[in-house]
Amino acid sequence: MPTVLADAQNFKPATSRTGEIQVFGRRTTVDATLTRIVSLAVATGEAIGFSGILIGAQSDYSDQIVAHIWGGARRAAAGNVTLTGTPTVTILESAAATNATVTADTTNQNVDINVVGVAAETWNWEFFGTFFKV
Repeated sequence: MPTVLADAQNFKPATSRTGEIQVFGRRTTVDATLTRIVSLAVATGEAIGFSGILIGAQSDYSDQIVAHIWGGARRAAAGNVTLTGTPTVTILESAAATNATVTADTTNQNVDINVVGVAAETWNWEFFGTFFKV
């Protein structure tokens, strides 16, 4: 039986610049603070497309959130990382206080996938996705 890869992996066709890169992130939250779960680096003169599934569950599994996240970002020769339009974050949840967002981190030049848990509750989060660069 195949195992899920804990490290980023790459599928690269012969004519592709970077191929498809798998990413995985895991975090635990105990409050309602924005928490980064995955960062996707965007180099100068690059554009990326990304897609993934985020799952969060309260530690006793009484509540859950599932989100499909996809979007794009770019970084011009002399500029900061910029999201292309508004990334799509489709959420199904049983706890309305949870959330998932995508932000451009112009300090570190990354696209960040973020989560928000619930105050005074332990939530376990995992993100699995892919991205590629042009």
